[in-house]
Amino acid sequence: MGKLISLGRHVETSKDFCPNCGGLLEHRLDDTELVLRKRLAEYQQKTLPVIDFYSKRGLLARLDGHAEAGPLADAIAKFIEQ
Repeated sequence: MGKLISLGRHVETSKDFCPNCGGLLEHRLDDTELVLRKRLAEYQQKTLPVIDFYSKRGLLARLDGHAEAGPLADAIAKFIEQ
């Protein structure tokens, strides 16, 4: 599997070559503004209510997903042990 390349950040257009290997770039067919809008609407309709449901019951842990694996695992274990 290749690396994630962002238009405007890593390359100017999808016709550019990969800055990592020099190969041709592929643009996902479902990577459009319309698809993103649908995904965000579905998130708001389906996911946010679940977050509220568990949060009100004290069963939601908000953790830093960017943390190192060890401290993150410790935080998860601590929450489960409560």
